[in-house]
Parts: sequence; C-alpha cells; structure tokens
Amino acid sequence: MYIKRFVLKILFLLFLPCLQISAQLSTNETPIGFRYGFGRETMPIITMPAVDIAKLKEEDEKEEHLNTPMRFGFKHPVSLDLAKTGIWHTLEDGSRLCQLAITSPGADGD
Repeated sequence: MYIKRFVLKILFLLFLPCLQISAQLSTNETPIGFRYGFGRETMPIITMPAVDIAKLKEEDEKEEHLNTPMRFGFKHPVSLDLAKTGIWHTLEDGSRLCQLAITSPGADGD
C-alpha cells in the first residue's frame, strides 16, 4: 500500500510540470501595425493556389487507420523576398515593420 502511494506521488510530481507548459505566451497586446494604424488597403496580398479540400480529406480518410497525427495544414512551395514583396514602415523609434498578407482560396479559415 505504501509503495503504491509513493509511486503515485512520484508520477504526480513528474507530470506536474506538464500542466504548466504553454506553446505561446499571450501578452494581450495590440499588434504594432494596428497601433500605428497601418491598414490592409496598402498591404500587398499574395494569393496561393487554391486548395482541393475534398482531395485532402479523402487522403486523410485513407490514412486514418495508420494512427498518424491529424493534418492541420498544407505545404505550398513559396519563394518570397520580404524586401521586394512586403511593404515596409519605419516607426518613430527607427525600428521597421514589414506587412504582407498571404491568402489561399478555398482553405479552411480563409
């Protein structure tokens, strides 16, 4: 009985740090571009090729039995140079901010 309780306590202490792990820190700050009023009307928009969602879902269904992780994105080959593609703003403190929008018609969340 004592050994079981001891083992449970050890396991609890080992897994306790996992509860505190976070993938991204949230600072609840307004993005710099919004603070300076840089709108989307001047932002260049790069349009990626359309995504065939039906085909991707079909592939996912075929691979479902393999116990692979769920797909959460799709790779598009890109070659973008922010110096030539994005629009740059120089801020009051001399730092620079680049803006660029990327869209993909038919993608979930678009």
